[in-house]
Amino acid sequence: MNFLTEDQRNAILKTMSKEQVVVLFDHKKRDIQSMFLNEIFSKDDEWEFVDYNESSFYQNKNIPKSDRLYCACGKEVKYQYILKSKHTGEQIGLSLQHFSEHTNIPINIAKNVKEGLQEIDRHLDGILVEVYKEHGFQSDISIFLIDYSLELLELSNRLKETVSAFSGVNLPLGWNDYWNIKTAIDDFKKQLIIKEQKRVTQERKARELSRKRPMSLQNKQLIDDVIIIIDQYYVTEGSVIDIRDIVRLLVADLNYKDVRLIGYVGPTMEIIANEICPDRLVRDSFYLYRKLTPEKIS
Repeated sequence: MNFLTEDQRNAILKTMSKEQVVVLFDHKKRDIQSMFLNEIFSKDDEWEFVDYNESSFYQNKNIPKSDRLYCACGKEVKYQYILKSKHTGEQIGLSLQHFSEHTNIPINIAKNVKEGLQEIDRHLDGILVEVYKEHGFQSDISIFLIDYSLELLELSNRLKETVSAFSGVNLPLGWNDYWNIKTAIDDFKKQLIIKEQKRVTQERKARELSRKRPMSLQNKQLIDDVIIIIDQYYVTEGSVIDIRDIVRLLVADLNYKDVRLIGYVGPTMEIIANEICPDRLVRDSFYLYRKLTPEKIS
């Protein structure tokens, strides 16, 4: 993406609320400070970054000089970077172009700083373009924040602070920040799915272990449970009872283990029809029985 011009930036900023401008400026200031920490504090023994200022009155002759910003060389600047000597405590305001001229910061570090600042400007221009398109804070992240806490995501403190600040003023996230957060949300949801799958698998295993299994062909518990199924599902005279359906209902309703269950249900139905209630149940074929009366068997 090409850089916006200064006029384009100012035009878009004027359409934003005061709160949005403050959040955007704080965001830029924090990123600049972070970049300076990485590029200067860790590599230079003399200078440290103190502050960053932007002038709203750059080259405005109607504004007193005391309210405008200047480099240490006396040149008025739009962007001013305040550095402090670690040895003397002296503070100086610099333009980006004069880093090496007024300090002993090596040229290569100054070059890295300049490139880093350009990347920050490109990032902010991306946000301003989204504002120009009348886009607010990304809705998919807003929906996630309704259902879940931001703390559940594996994000840096910087990104967490950015989400909180930008969502609070309905400001769109920069492209890189958005995709980093979106990736974290996707990873979080994948982990939720994995956990749910593990939970379901564990419950299924526990259910399988707890399923009933007849221990004999004249198991009283099985006889009682088959009668319960018949009384619940076959209530009219002439109802046809398929022992294969009895097996299915025993598994579904009464937590029986399906393996070889039909080999127990068949003899159990014979016992019920021939010994327990021959006047209410009759066998028609190998698999089929029929109710002779609407009365319950139990």
